[in-house]
Amino acid sequence: MFTVTAIAVDGGTKVSEVRNADLEVQQVVWADAASSSSLSGSAVELDPALNGEAKAETRIIITAPQLTATKTAVVLDEGLGTFDCETGTGTATPATAPRAPIPGACVEYTITVENDTNASAAAADITIIDALPTGTTYEGKTDGDFTSVTESSGTVTATLTTLAAGDSASFTIRVTVD
Repeated sequence: MFTVTAIAVDGGTKVSEVRNADLEVQQVVWADAASSSSLSGSAVELDPALNGEAKAETRIIITAPQLTATKTAVVLDEGLGTFDCETGTGTATPATAPRAPIPGACVEYTITVENDTNASAAAADITIIDALPTGTTYEGKTDGDFTSVTESSGTVTATLTTLAAGDSASFTIRVTVD
C-alpha cells in the first residue's frame, strides 16, 4: 500500500486550518477531509483533524507468473528400421529401449513449460527459442499444446498465447543424429 500526504506550509512552517464564525475575518480552509486517514479493507476511515494535511492512499497488487521450463530427450529409433523421424511414426529399431544416439538415430526432445500453482497470474505471449544440438538435423515436430512451432536454420521457435497458473504445455521436436 502506498500513502501520499500533502502538507500545507507557510515558509516551512506547517499551517493549521482555521475556521471561525466571523464572516469579516479571512479564513484558511484546507481540503483535508481525508487527513490522517487509514484504509481499512475497501473503506476509508476519516480523521476529522483540522491539521492542513491531505492524504490519499492506494493499493497496488503486483501479479506475476512463475514459469519453469524443462527439456527431455529420448532416442525413438536407431535408424535401422522403417521408423519415420519426421512424423514420429513407424516401427522403432530396436523395438524396446534403451536405444543409442548413433548416426542415423531419431531423437525426440520434449520441452514443457509450467506455470506454478502459486503463481498470481497467467503467463501471456510465451516464446521458447531452442537451438538444435550440433551434429543433428531437424526432421519434424509436434505442436502439442503450443500455438505454433517452427524451425529455421537450426533454431526452433515455439509460441503459446496463454498459460494459466497450475497449467503446463508441451511440444516436441525430432532430429536425426548426423
